[in-house]
Amino acid sequence: MDIKNITDTFLRSNQLSQENMGTFKNGTVEHGFRFYHVIQQTYNNRRLLSPSVATYYHNILARQCTANNVIMLCSVVMPTHTHEILYTDDVDSISKARAVACRSVTCVAKKEMKEKGYAVPLRILERFPGYIPIKDRRQLLVTLKYIADNDLYLRKDGLSAPYSCFTFWRKNYFKSYCIEVLESLFEMDITKIMNILDSERKDVIRFAENYNRPEYLEKDKVIFRQQ
Repeated sequence: MDIKNITDTFLRSNQLSQENMGTFKNGTVEHGFRFYHVIQQTYNNRRLLSPSVATYYHNILARQCTANNVIMLCSVVMPTHTHEILYTDDVDSISKARAVACRSVTCVAKKEMKEKGYAVPLRILERFPGYIPIKDRRQLLVTLKYIADNDLYLRKDGLSAPYSCFTFWRKNYFKSYCIEVLESLFEMDITKIMNILDSERKDVIRFAENYNRPEYLEKDKVIFRQQ
């Protein structure tokens, strides 16, 4: 057993899924990439995103992505935050699409809370989401696993995320998502990709190392970066 190889692989994969987030507020968003993992917290990390609000948010975001030439690859809405992987030729287009979706979902969420007699917060979502550029298919696969597992603690209790694309993918429903991009990059169909994502994290990390070969990394310089 090569412990050094195992630990090095684990560390590399964790580093890939925990790249530094940039925000437009601080001017730290890395431009020049095509794939971005976008994360946005709720106000004061409160559980403000119900299933109905989460579904509404997804529907608005899907329409806005199309209008702004942004491709949705995956999305999960948790009670306290959101995750998306998006593809674009211009990261500013993601910001425009999400701004409309966030404004819309704020109105709907506040209305729902008011109708239920809950105290309505100043805002629903924090103003500045975090952007993590995805730089190769190793990082893409590890990030997909990270997002897919966000509601794992809920699923263990028979619950689920307010919205998760992976729930629909397990039912062969892929509307709004360009899964063909994932199938092309990982050279397998979505059923096999889901089988990998549903396996243990250590197994996904190990499988992701298949894309660490020089021929993949060389191609990824063109695929994941704007030229």
